[in-house]
Amino acid sequence: MNQWIAKVCFVTMLATACASAQDVEKLVEVKHVQPNGALRNLFDVLGVRMSDPVAGYIALKGPKDSVAAAEEALHHMDVEKPTQDVEITGWLVIESAHESDPVPEELAPVARQLRAVFGYSNLRLLTSFALRTKSGGSGTAGGIVGPGFYNFSTSRVDVSGEVAGAHKLHLMAVHFDCSKSNLMTDVDLTEGQKVVIGKTSMSYGSAPAPLILVLSARVVSE
Repeated sequence: MNQWIAKVCFVTMLATACASAQDVEKLVEVKHVQPNGALRNLFDVLGVRMSDPVAGYIALKGPKDSVAAAEEALHHMDVEKPTQDVEITGWLVIESAHESDPVPEELAPVARQLRAVFGYSNLRLLTSFALRTKSGGSGTAGGIVGPGFYNFSTSRVDVSGEVAGAHKLHLMAVHFDCSKSNLMTDVDLTEGQKVVIGKTSMSYGSAPAPLILVLSARVVSE
């Protein structure tokens, strides 16, 4: 049995070596396309391995016909896409009995969710903010709230397509800090969806109070 297993392993290794010997390598110049997960999955089906871009080139390796097909696909996809204007809206909601603005009706579903999960019963709106940027761009916003300052930023905003007529957006490296507390994360959301990004705390009144960041984003022009 051990001899049979060894023979099978040898034949498999030999077949793999022969297949590898028939592989070709090709450098393809690219300007706009990025080797994301979906593209890598597509090339995996073809049996083509793809490198990250280096100095404007991507290396392809695999069977000759498959590499040729992958190269043709890259040329078709390597076009500059028009930028889209994106508007990001944020709300800072606090759990406090102190006088403040009530939670607006547009945040009612979020307020119900927070009450159900955390038992919050005195949710108040501290402030809201909005910023405009472009797909592929970054954005920042900030201001005074309570006894201190808040700052919001995202290093990159990508529009990744549509689902049922609504754009999908990816906010990379979202960073929010307020009163020495901070949050940092990537955010995926659907256009118009209001998402609770995270919970921190701030001094409000005589004691620290839970502070919740809610975000929404939409494409405002094509």
